[in-house]
Amino acid sequence: MSALEPERRLRELDPQQGDDRYWSRFQVRIMEAAAPALAARRERARMTVGGVFLSWSRLVVPATVTAAAVAALILLQGGPTEEVAVEVGVEELLWSAEEEADPLPAFLRTEQVVDRDVVLFALEEY
Repeated sequence: MSALEPERRLRELDPQQGDDRYWSRFQVRIMEAAAPALAARRERARMTVGGVFLSWSRLVVPATVTAAAVAALILLQGGPTEEVAVEVGVEELLWSAEEEADPLPAFLRTEQVVDRDVVLFALEEY
């Protein structure tokens, strides 16, 4: 077994052995197959914030118009309701709740000694 013999065995596996242009054709095929992915990668590299918003607007604007149309149809078909909504501000809600609710249980305002369990039970209600 000589030092050249393993080279001879490997040469038989070389696809260029019977065709001198094999590797150049192989490279052309690979580059043609990769061309769409490479073009998309170049396009993404050129994207700007404005370009991203513009691409989103193609989907967002029609979806917004559709949602507004559906909401308008729902509101128009609902008709008048018997209950009338009353607008109340946050301060009015807090003020009216403060007037009606007793902030402290009555036994806490007296001098009377109360059991611990009674205090805990009363505080759980708040």
